[in-house]
Parts: sequence; C-alpha cells; structure tokens
Amino acid sequence: MLWIPLGAGSRTGSPPERQAVRLPVQDSKEQLLRRNFAVLEEVDPALARRVAWPVGGDHTRRLADGRVELRLHRAWVPLGITPEQLGASLNGAAGGERVLVLGIGLGEQVFELLRSGKSVVAWEHDPWLLRLMLAERELAEPLRSGRLELLLGTDLLDVGAPGMAIVEHPLLARLYAGEIRAFREPRRGAERTVVCAGGLFVEEVRAALERRGHWTWSLDIGRLSEEELDLAVRRIEPGRVFAINYTEGLAEFVEERGAELLVWEVDPATTPLRPLSRPCPHARAFTYRPSNVEAFRAAGFEHVEHLPLAADPIRRRPLELDPDEARSSFAPVAHVGSSMVDNARACKERLLRYWMSFKGEGASREEFDSLSALLLDHQRKHPLEFTIPARLERFLPGFRDACLTHGPGEDPVVLFGEIAASEKRLAWAARLAPVGLSVWGDRGWRMVEPHGVTYRGPAGHREELTRIYSICPLHWDVGRIYQRDIVTMRVFDVMACGRPVFTEENPAVHELFEVGVELMTYTDPEDLLGKLEAFAKDPERGLEMGRRARMAIEERHTVDHRVETMLACPGA
Repeated sequence: MLWIPLGAGSRTGSPPERQAVRLPVQDSKEQLLRRNFAVLEEVDPALARRVAWPVGGDHTRRLADGRVELRLHRAWVPLGITPEQLGASLNGAAGGERVLVLGIGLGEQVFELLRSGKSVVAWEHDPWLLRLMLAERELAEPLRSGRLELLLGTDLLDVGAPGMAIVEHPLLARLYAGEIRAFREPRRGAERTVVCAGGLFVEEVRAALERRGHWTWSLDIGRLSEEELDLAVRRIEPGRVFAINYTEGLAEFVEERGAELLVWEVDPATTPLRPLSRPCPHARAFTYRPSNVEAFRAAGFEHVEHLPLAADPIRRRPLELDPDEARSSFAPVAHVGSSMVDNARACKERLLRYWMSFKGEGASREEFDSLSALLLDHQRKHPLEFTIPARLERFLPGFRDACLTHGPGEDPVVLFGEIAASEKRLAWAARLAPVGLSVWGDRGWRMVEPHGVTYRGPAGHREELTRIYSICPLHWDVGRIYQRDIVTMRVFDVMACGRPVFTEENPAVHELFEVGVELMTYTDPEDLLGKLEAFAKDPERGLEMGRRARMAIEERHTVDHRVETMLACPGA
C-alpha cells in the first residue's frame, strides 16, 4: 500500500488528508515513487497535487515476472517497450537537444533520452501511468535541474513545439492519437468538443465529429478525479461534451460549466436512471432502446430521442485478402461476441449477496439457488419471450423493490436477464454445429465445443474483427433475451462489411431494413438452421444480399448519420 498526500480538492471535499493509493509495484518501486514524488512537489507542486488526486488504476496489472500490461477493451497487452521498438522510436530525436515525448508509459524512452544527455519534455494523458513511471527510476537530478519536465493531460495544449524533436510511444501514441492530432492541429476557431472516453463506440463518434470540423479532446470520466476533469474542461472551454452511455452526475457537471451534453446510450445498464439533482436544459439524451426514452424523461432529461445503433463504414468495410490470409479466418458460419459466461457468474454472485442481505438472519444459499433455478428454468422453456419480469415477484417476493429502493440500486430483473441471455446464446450456438459455426470471443465459448462448435479464440475490435466479418460468408447474430426491441451493433457491422447477417425476428429490424433483401431474420434455431443451409447452397444469393447490406449502411445507417441527427436536435 502506498500513501500519497492529497490536497484539499479531493472527491470528498474534505480537508488535506492522506489517501491510500494501491499500486501494483514492489517495495523498491514504492520507495522510488515516494522519493520522486517528493522532488516533484518541490519543482512543480501544482502537478504533484494533480498526480495525487484519486485516479482509477484497474486498467494495468503487473505480472509475476515484473512486466506490466495495459487493458485495451477486453484484451491485455504489454505496456513495456522492446529494445527494438525503443531504438526505432528514438531515430527522430537524433538531431535535437530538447525532445518532446508523447505518451510516457513506463518511461523507457524518457530514461534513454536523459541517459544520452537530452532535455526532455514528457507528456502523459493518464495520471495512473505517470505514477507508474515515477516508480521506475530515480529522477531527482533531471527534475531538479530542469532536464526533465513532466506534463499531464491538457498541459500538452500549452506546449510550443517548434525546435523540439518529437518522439511517440509505440503503443500509447495510437491510444492518444486524437489528443496528438488536437495538439498538432489546433484548428483555431473550430467547435471544441470533449468526448468521454472508455467505450468501444467512442473512436467512431469522435472521427465523425472531426470529419465535421470539430476539434476534440477525450476525458476518461470513469477514472479521472472530478478535480482533474474540472481543470480540463475549464482549460478547453468546450461548447459540447459528448458521451457514449450516461454516467450519473455528468449532466449536472456539464451544465454547471456552461456546456451542452449529448449522450448516446448504446449499452444496457443494470441500474435504473436516477433523477437529475437539478434542471439541466442543455442535456440531450439519445437511446438505442425505444423503451428507455420514458426512463430518461422521468429522470429529468427534457430532450430525449430514440436513436438506433450504426456502423462506421470506413472501419467496417469489405476487404480483399490473399487466399492464405483469408483461410486463417474463414468459417462457413461465424459469430463474434461475448459468451456472457463470466458476466452471468458475476451477476449471480451479486444477486446472492443482495438476497442474503434482503433476507437477513436465516438466509441460505440453498434457498436462493432453489428459487433462482425455478425462475431460470421457466425462462429456458420460453426462449422467445422474456418471462423473468412477470415471475420474479412470485418466486422472490419483495426482492426487486428492496434492491431498487433500499439496496444497491441494481435491478434483479436485468441481472437475471444477463444470466438468461448467456444461457440462451450458449444453447442456440450448440444447435448450429451442423452448419459449421465458429465463434470468436471469450473462453466461455469453450462450453459449446463438445457439441461440435469451433472456438477460435478472442478477436480484436479493430482490423481483425473487420477481417472476420469480411471473410466469413454467413454470420449469426443473437441479442440479449431482454432486448428484443433493438438491432444489435453486430448487425450493422457485419452489413457494413458486405456480408449477410441472420438476426432474431423483431419489429425494430423491419423498421430499419428490408428483410429478405438486406438481411435475414429467424424465429428459432430450427428456422435459423434451415435458412443458413439454404444460403450455403446458393452463394450468389449471399453475395447479392451482402452488396445490398453494404448499400443500406452507407445510405442510411452510418455513425455520421447518427451524429448528424444528434447535432441537429433543437438547441444543439
């Protein structure tokens, strides 16, 4: 456990205190951090105070051999730089005496430049990574002498780069590409928009905004302290803040700082929306679920619209690949997505914890398991309708109301729905073995391997996903059992790659697409098997549907179309 002193601006608003901050470091690294932090307090007390503000750190982990990994979406990747990467990345700094490093990471580039006698200005977007770097090497001399200047977040916008060589971190420069663009291309006079980072859809929306001439900067509202967020927003002075999914308190935060908030909800939440604590007339919400429109209005949002999901046809596109490359990702029928097994397990554990608290003395796991089994068994027998809401009160009377009003705020209906959704997709995937289904995603899919389904491992969100969608001739889509009023993101992405997708029958599909021409629907596994077999025997039909699917996305369902809708709403 490492103790770093916090100033008066902590989350709690309490007087100066010492806040416990856990770092994945050994004792020697902890001592390094203590010493380096003390020197930073001497030379740049304002930055030291910001480094000490609360920050999330669950996106890094230190392995037993000392290597540090960074979580990118659902995958863990090495944060450290190899000797080959280090040498290649420093080539551009050979002729400069003063070097700007964009993305510090663990500091390998910074340390090598200092060792070679350079003066370094090192910028990091993530306060947690800056802490990790301060725990890697002794930096007292370069900090005190001025040979090393550290920058955090929006400090980069005050840097005058002329005359400085620039070095970019091999990994982080890709993650911080938007901030680096904002630094290199100030776009004087352009609309300034802060984009809340953290979701899979954020990059696509940000690119759409920039294509419309916006200058953008991202902030991770889930990890940064309110103090750091406030500092950044006041420095940038954006006219608009854009968020994928809503975080409690965001509307009030943005309203108080004189900006407009646009929220596009694209994912389910296990907690109901809480009412706004004050009027926020400049907050506008758009939701992928028609049934959620009223929930946003009831929470106090004055402008709410249903807005379906979409695809980025620049990222998701048909690819021309050589036969060997295509063969490595080919499957007659493909599905890329989560098995939801780990999520279902976590939901069950939370439900058990809430149940034990609800029942109090005398509560038992056996009773909970028995009642849950009755609830879920009935749902398994009715896979085409979501039966849990109507039966939860019968099997667990008073439980939902207690969770929502007196407990953690999570909705047991949604938590049980997540469990049921995982069970349904595993059961239906197993039925598709005869048509050669391959699945990509988490290891939970191994549960269907005994049935003849091929598990192909994880798939990256970027080009690998586009490659799978482009190569495989037929794609299976299945949504959450409690969300039969939406079209999933997978449907849009597969269609953008020019391939037929088979999705569950629901009214939303017919509202957005021409069924039978641009995509296919099915009612149950038997219906799906028959249609997949028919398409496998008629490849030309699949190619023509794929062509029409791509046209439908380009003409009506791009991220740019959705961003245009949001920006055109009254008052935006």
